[in-house]
Amino acid sequence: MTNLKFKLVLIILVIILTGCSGTKTTSESNSQPVKEKTEIVHESDNNVTSSDIVKPKSLDKKFIPPNFLVKEFTVKSSDKKMEVILKYQLSDDLNTYLKDNVKFLFNVEFSDILSNDVGVSKTNTVEGLVGHDGELSHTVILTANLQNEINPSLKEMINNDEMRFRLIIYDEFMVAVHIFEDVQWADSFVNGESQHIILDDTK
Repeated sequence: MTNLKFKLVLIILVIILTGCSGTKTTSESNSQPVKEKTEIVHESDNNVTSSDIVKPKSLDKKFIPPNFLVKEFTVKSSDKKMEVILKYQLSDDLNTYLKDNVKFLFNVEFSDILSNDVGVSKTNTVEGLVGHDGELSHTVILTANLQNEINPSLKEMINNDEMRFRLIIYDEFMVAVHIFEDVQWADSFVNGESQHIILDDTK
């Protein structure tokens, strides 16, 4: 009787062990395709090359006069608001370059004496305009909401073109690419004799 019980227990253990081994084999078999699929995905990702990434066009040295000319720079103010009217002209080459979905932006910085008086240091930033029908001259309006009204003596300096302003041109990532000092003296820009700073966007 004892031998019979022992044989039954032994048979049951053999059956259990055989079942576990089959389950393990099945589990390993089912997991294998998932691993292969994962590897395929990684191989697909590795096929992306640097040539597939579209890099934005550079604006480095593009706005050097006479490619870009400031034709008129007018400052108006009333109460606690300042308005800057900027008229500019693009060369044919620069206009063609910019028409290819190249975004550029402007803002105007104030001199320290003016910014200390009105409580702000610059205008808002506006996007530049490009002629798609052969038009090369454009006008943009920049504004600034002032914390204080402009002192009458400073307003007189503005009216007499004695107040200094700085025009900054940015690329689409708001990286400054060109600075025009003393932009209020627009007449000096006509022949490309403006005082300007070329910023190297590679740094």
